[in-house]
Amino acid sequence: MGDKAESYLKLAEDIFQKWDSRDCWREVKAGGLWVVPAFGIDRQTGKWSAGYEQRKTAGFSNPDNKQNHIARWLLAMHDVTTQTSLSRTAEKWFPA
Repeated sequence: MGDKAESYLKLAEDIFQKWDSRDCWREVKAGGLWVVPAFGIDRQTGKWSAGYEQRKTAGFSNPDNKQNHIARWLLAMHDVTTQTSLSRTAEKWFPA
């Protein structure tokens, strides 16, 4: 794999870790889904906004087309990295 490909792969892994660390993946009865958090960085203080405390319970789900796109991205990442955690997460979006 070339240097440019390696840098894109590293960026993709960093993005996944960012959203995963912010508790944006939610397990639900029939699988799981990605949630847009109801918090961010407060521009005046540089700290998390008030919604951070409710990060595990607040937010809204992405529309289905974006959920599909994220799941396809995770499957592609799994194909390249063979990280089973990526494919398991994607498979929960496409439950049988």
